[in-house]
Amino acid sequence: MTLSMMSKTQLHRRNLQVVLAYIFNHQPVARTQIATDLNVTKSTISTLYKALKERGLVTESGIGDPTEIGGRKPVLVSLNTRYGYTMNIDLGYPGMLIMQNDLAGGVVTIKPVNTTYLPIESILKRIDQQVDYAAKTNWTTNGLQGISLAIHGRVANRQVMDSPFLDMHDIDIATYLEDRYQVPVTIANEASLAAVYYRDFDNRDNQLNNLVLVSIQRGVNTGLLLNRHLYRGGQGRAGELGHVRENGQQLTSTSSEATIISHISNAKGENQLSLVEVKKYHQRHDNTTDLILTDWINQLAQITFNLTSLYDPDEIVYKSPLMDAIPELFNRLQAITTQLSPMQETPVPLSLVAHTKYASLLGGCAMVTRKILDLEDLELNFTPVRERALV
Repeated sequence: MTLSMMSKTQLHRRNLQVVLAYIFNHQPVARTQIATDLNVTKSTISTLYKALKERGLVTESGIGDPTEIGGRKPVLVSLNTRYGYTMNIDLGYPGMLIMQNDLAGGVVTIKPVNTTYLPIESILKRIDQQVDYAAKTNWTTNGLQGISLAIHGRVANRQVMDSPFLDMHDIDIATYLEDRYQVPVTIANEASLAAVYYRDFDNRDNQLNNLVLVSIQRGVNTGLLLNRHLYRGGQGRAGELGHVRENGQQLTSTSSEATIISHISNAKGENQLSLVEVKKYHQRHDNTTDLILTDWINQLAQITFNLTSLYDPDEIVYKSPLMDAIPELFNRLQAITTQLSPMQETPVPLSLVAHTKYASLLGGCAMVTRKILDLEDLELNFTPVRERALV
């Protein structure tokens, strides 16, 4: 919609969005700086700031330095992170993770919850326990503002269509939580949310337009960003890489981390090995382990080459606990992928996502926070994650 087609109400809403997004991305910032950078009058900014402050979304946060020509020191303004909080839930295996965040994306708490072998009804009770506990220890003015759900499976029309870990028993989990807590609930595939995390938390220069994020854990999925927007397809099937067949087998059964660790476990005559144990075999230069891992990396290099041919992205990012544990594997993947690239072409950059364990949670936080603040279509740079917050 062009500016000339907007009503006064629509134009006012858009101006509020633009100013709030600017404060979000540049906080703490003086109102005079906002006016200068957005090329509007100081009185207009004062009016819009007053409206945002009356809603409790922004606050004065300090005093800045005077300008070069002197004058009074400017009052700095910031997003009011004490306005409310979000609860972000990764329904993974063997348990779920629940993260509480402020409205700038800052991590408040992280809670692992064991849900092994529990039915969805019992899992919902555990979610309710954690959300209700957060409400009892509320430190904000308005409390819970939104909930996000990361699903290890296909999601379409806000429904879990299939998941290898969850039998939903026809329960509409998003609607259940919305009705119970009266807040917006977003729900998406974990790989899609990890892609949102990479865009909103990790990609500080905002130069990334098209991205393929490959998530390899118990399955193989991709999160797709096209022109900085999530692409999930009409029925949520876009990115279901694990369902792609090669030589009659699905990639999940040949290339997932669960499959690779199972192969190593069987070869060593062990029950299911942990990541730590696989890493120890690798560090000892165990020949069997290295052969299996080498074959896996060769498979992933071919997958990477095919994804490059299909999507021509600006970057391909891997989310892999196994590569996170053994960074040398990612280095090998980069080297082999470069060898596969045609000599006349520059290889697509490869990256390993930071905070593998929490990327989907943080992406969910970003998605639901955008909805809460009515900033779904504007650029936002969320708070860089401090390592100590994720211990």
